[in-house]
Amino acid sequence: MQDDTGLMFLDHRQPLGIWEAVWGWFRGDKLIGGHEVVEGWYRRSPMPYVEIAHFTADGTKRTSWLRHFRWATAIAVAALGVWLTVS
Repeated sequence: MQDDTGLMFLDHRQPLGIWEAVWGWFRGDKLIGGHEVVEGWYRRSPMPYVEIAHFTADGTKRTSWLRHFRWATAIAVAALGVWLTVS
């Protein structure tokens, strides 16, 4: 994404790679040259970027489910660990 102040890299990932491919194939080109509002977390790295939580483009709100998927996986693994420890 680029604005008057410079260039910012955005990370919009989904839990499964096939979702990313389908999204890019059907919806990615519609965002080029449009007006978007992005909300997420600024990540410091050798090349800083924003990890997108959700964004709004042309009045439509889109959500990145990667963060939710990671939390659900972490809770499931912790629950499995507790269950295996207790039983």
